Amino acid sequence: MSNFEVEDVSVRHPAIAVSWDEDPHATRYEIKWRKQGEEFKAGAVRQAPRGTTSVEIKLPKYSHKGWIVQARACNVNLCGPTVSQNDVQVEGITPGFMDNFEVEDVSARSPAIAVSWDEDPHATRYEIKWRERGEEFKPGNILETPHGKTSVKIELPNSYKGWVVRARACSANLCGPAVSQAVAVTIFVEVPQFDEIPNLSVDVKRASLQATAQWDYVRNATYYNVWHSNTTDGGMEHSVVRAATYSFYVPGYGTWDFVAQACNDDRCFAMTHKLLKVDPPEVASPTNLEIAHYRNRIVAVQWDSSHSAGRTLSPEKWQVCWDGSCVDQTDGGGSVKRYRLYPNATISSGGVVTVQGVATYESAQKLSEQASWTAPTVAPPANLRITQASGGSGVVQWDSIYEESSGALKPEGWQLCLDGESCIDRSARQLSGSYDNAAPGATITVRSVATSGSLRIVSDPISVIVPGN
Repeated sequence: MSNFEVEDVSVRHPAIAVSWDEDPHATRYEIKWRKQGEEFKAGAVRQAPRGTTSVEIKLPKYSHKGWIVQARACNVNLCGPTVSQNDVQVEGITPGFMDNFEVEDVSARSPAIAVSWDEDPHATRYEIKWRERGEEFKPGNILETPHGKTSVKIELPNSYKGWVVRARACSANLCGPAVSQAVAVTIFVEVPQFDEIPNLSVDVKRASLQATAQWDYVRNATYYNVWHSNTTDGGMEHSVVRAATYSFYVPGYGTWDFVAQACNDDRCFAMTHKLLKVDPPEVASPTNLEIAHYRNRIVAVQWDSSHSAGRTLSPEKWQVCWDGSCVDQTDGGGSVKRYRLYPNATISSGGVVTVQGVATYESAQKLSEQASWTAPTVAPPANLRITQASGGSGVVQWDSIYEESSGALKPEGWQLCLDGESCIDRSARQLSGSYDNAAPGATITVRSVATSGSLRIVSDPISVIVPGN
């Protein structure tokens, strides 16, 4: 393979770009990679078709060692000599998001918060800032912690506004993206002792978040002070009423405060505090799930959110599972259609794609109902057998059992593999293939392959064992 080159193209994630000149005799190119001092692994191999002269390979997170990359050009039956580039260094990784970033009210005798996060191996320090909601960050409200320290306690003054905490991981020269979280902190006040207001009750309509408080009239009272939560960060709204009832709106789902106090012109003499717990509705589920096909074999999983303000929890992220492999997709908000791209997408015959919303309520995750899409099926091969065998070489044959009436896709080709690594593609009309250098007990597998739009669909493999000498 002429002009074989490997280049570090890491941005936020470790990655390398492998390139070479086209070989007019090749039908495919095989690229393998491994860390120095380790063996090649089954999943660390890429097959590139004819016409391809470069691939980008995403490496595992936190790749500190040098890498060895090997490649060779192959046709239907033979592969050329292997070229190799050793000691490929992957550099320039900026610290990422601070995983599991949490801010907790730990007030005891004075307001305080505890900030914690997971260690980032690329960070040399962590920067934490805090401010009151609606205010700017002040120069004194910042601290730095060294690498190895993953939590800190911050003492705060009383604030009815609540607080916003922001943090980021930094290396010697670069800082990663900032994460932020709002928190309400316990307010310490001295409350005088009063008799209770009798039979105070508060009912809340969950859909509208409208609350109605009622209580028995208090003798000698001419008016009532009432306070209720009106912001999610601990703010309280005060009103004066003459009747023994009061209507208001809570700021959302959660636990809120309501206080009523009986007074006359001389003094206030009865007071009762109620906690209102308003359970949230279900997490908004995904709707209109579809698989969209684009050029260059790119497939997108697309869906809409069914979120309705006051009726469902808005997902903070979406769990997208492709053929059993799941990732989290951050919600972008608004009415924009959500999506996740899958280049060179391959799915198993009858494989399933699912999406469900994820929201947090009282530090616990809640999941929505799933939306799902099922891939078409492709007719599998059958009756795999070894027809010739000599030493480590031989010939295998198989049958096609496709029937148009079955509803399955017709195979467009076959994938023949030795021990799941060394694979060759066969056309739909080729129902046999040869193997070389196979150890006794090695496994030969065959899958059928078909396409639907930009999607590559493969059947479950059938297998046969190479006999002993």
